[in-house]
Amino acid sequence: MSKISVIIPTYNSADTVENALQSVFKQSYQPFEVIVVNDGSTDSTAQILSKYQAQLKVLHKANGGASSARNEGIRLATGDFIAFLDADDTWHPHHLRYATETLSENPNIHWYTGVIRKSKGSSSKMNYSPKSKEAGLNGNVRNFFYDAFINDGFLVSTTSVVIKTDILRDLKGFKEHLTTGEDRELWLRIALQYPHIGYNISDVNNYNIMPNSLSSVAERRFERRVKALEEMRKETEQSRLDGIEEFMKQEYDRCFRVGIRDGKFRELIEMKEVWQNWNIGKKKFVLNMYCYLGKNGLNGELINKIMAKCYGY
Repeated sequence: MSKISVIIPTYNSADTVENALQSVFKQSYQPFEVIVVNDGSTDSTAQILSKYQAQLKVLHKANGGASSARNEGIRLATGDFIAFLDADDTWHPHHLRYATETLSENPNIHWYTGVIRKSKGSSSKMNYSPKSKEAGLNGNVRNFFYDAFINDGFLVSTTSVVIKTDILRDLKGFKEHLTTGEDRELWLRIALQYPHIGYNISDVNNYNIMPNSLSSVAERRFERRVKALEEMRKETEQSRLDGIEEFMKQEYDRCFRVGIRDGKFRELIEMKEVWQNWNIGKKKFVLNMYCYLGKNGLNGELINKIMAKCYGY
């Protein structure tokens, strides 16, 4: 069976990292090694990790962000495959077993994902559609772009993915200058070379959105996502893979909805040609813009003049 290196980046995760570690130690298929990269924590994370020093390889480094920490883990890993886990998330007890079984039964695939349950406070949401649940989709997804994202809509997550170590090293891991969407950008680069991916719908892992995480903080979220999207556009310019255009349209739509949600109407207007080129969100944009302007006390006639001048309505 495959040797799996687990990589856990952590930054000020004293309240959650033990739960993450326990979910690794309780795996029905034990990993070859567990690497924790302490990314400059200033709380008691280091002291907590010291309690498990016999079971872990711990690297302490200056703060450089999650991508930097994960890349350090990739550099240190000695297993055949790498499984990522964020310090505030937890795995299904059979996550690594499901991954190794799927990968060994499908030798033509080199990476795998389970399902994630996104939780924020008391609310949670599964990241697959009813279609995949009804079909019991498992095993070898033939086309990452079409089958996985377009037909089904599930998302690969750092908490659910297991990837061949050599692939991560060949692609030089995560792009450290990206602070949002860096994971999706890497999945894109992998899928351009290896569009087949393993999947198991029974493998449900917990992805927790914490109050101070990048996933939950709106400040500059739209700008960071636009930056990642531009990187993804460059990566796919020459690709002719089936489903790639639909995949990119979905990514642009996702970015557009973040802009609407965060009230970035000025920025959205400045990018109007992008949304028009991808035929994204025109009606929704106008409705949200009218609501936004109306809430700020502008009368209907003035709103119409602004919309006509800025967006051609």
